[in-house]
Amino acid sequence: MAAGPWSTGLLEPLGVKLPVHPSKGEILRLKPLASGSFGVHLHGPCSLVQKKDGLIWVAATAAEDGFNRELTDEAEQKLRANAKLMMPETEGAEIAMHTVCFRPATPDDLPVVGKAPLPGNVLVASGGGGTGIVHCLLVGRQVAAMVEQGSADPELAALALSRFD
Repeated sequence: MAAGPWSTGLLEPLGVKLPVHPSKGEILRLKPLASGSFGVHLHGPCSLVQKKDGLIWVAATAAEDGFNRELTDEAEQKLRANAKLMMPETEGAEIAMHTVCFRPATPDDLPVVGKAPLPGNVLVASGGGGTGIVHCLLVGRQVAAMVEQGSADPELAALALSRFD
């Protein structure tokens, strides 16, 4: 079960309580700057990344607002202000797109990796919130090992669903 913030709703009918909820994030995509492209990934009060299509992603906010897809002026203002702090020339840059994403978050901000308390071999890999992408290689390798070997690495017991019991 690796369905991000939707994992909880898929496991609930089976009697599994998975404490994963959606963390709403808003992202701005700015049109390219007159000064040209930049080849670094900047981190600070936000992230600034110029993608291959030239758009500059200003990411991201985090809000506990369920699956609310509404774009907010507050998020736009916050992202613009943070981008300006990091790269002043982004001030006034035209917005190409303003989007919403949903990250799978847990109460402790760590992923849930391991066997679900169900018959058979139902594995869970969800959670991690805004840093989930950082954990994806570890989680993927762990799930692959569980499929191949039938058991989890004991050192990763801290990521098991049972930690929320």
